[in-house]
Amino acid sequence: MKQYNFVDKEFYDLTSEDIKSMRRGEYLSRIPMSDFLTHYNITAWEYCNRLRELKGLSLVKDERKAWIDEKKEKEKLMPQADHTFRVENLPDIFVAAMYEVDFEVVKGRRLYDVEELEKAREDIGNKVERYLHLIQETSNNMAYSKLRGIDLIAMRIYRGLNRQAFSKISRLKLSDIKHFESLQQKIPKYIETTYREKLNIRKRHIMCVR
Repeated sequence: MKQYNFVDKEFYDLTSEDIKSMRRGEYLSRIPMSDFLTHYNITAWEYCNRLRELKGLSLVKDERKAWIDEKKEKEKLMPQADHTFRVENLPDIFVAAMYEVDFEVVKGRRLYDVEELEKAREDIGNKVERYLHLIQETSNNMAYSKLRGIDLIAMRIYRGLNRQAFSKISRLKLSDIKHFESLQQKIPKYIETTYREKLNIRKRHIMCVR
């Protein structure tokens, strides 16, 4: 069996040159995609997303194929959208009762506090979205991160960002950031990946902030 020279670093610590040396050399000496993913214990999705962030790298044929194949598998495992259900279609009285929205009765009609009602619907939508993410995590049989909420907070503060600023660069909802930064929540792997990639956090940085 051919022996390959893997760079002795964590995957997210690899530089463009490191990856080029392993995956862009002569065909016979190039580390196969499957061996690379196994060695660093990552998915094709994580690999390809990381390459897109590094300068001087673009996906080659086998990388693009692996990424497309994994994307198709993810789509198969994602829960099918139920087009008969929409958060906005929930009856006002149901949302108001769950969130104790203020109201008054005028001429026999219930008039709810519009701002409170909209915030309640938004919160329901956020919770449904988080739940679907957890379903996807379970369906993909992906382990949770070893990080804790305090680690996420520390990484964000290490880069000098408040939650609002991080929400803009990560495209995570502010409610999700608050949810996963709480000390009681388990951290899904995709959340760890988002924090590490968007904040450019490497293993040594996590040890430092701790």
